[in-house]
Amino acid sequence: MQVFEVLNYGAGNFEKIQKITGLKHDELVSILDDLEKRGMIKVKEKSGLFGSKIELYPTNKGIKEYYS
Repeated sequence: MQVFEVLNYGAGNFEKIQKITGLKHDELVSILDDLEKRGMIKVKEKSGLFGSKIELYPTNKGIKEYYS
């Protein structure tokens, strides 16, 4: 829930989430995979001027489950 809370407050990429939560790389990957499988987050890949980047967003289902 800590990771989802950080996502919910606007940290939309892996590095920001890792910095705020202090989780190790493997732990965070596992948590994000679980959240995605449960439909609580959505992963979008965007291409920009300096290459592509991956952004993470909470879904409506995730927000409802978080606040319940």
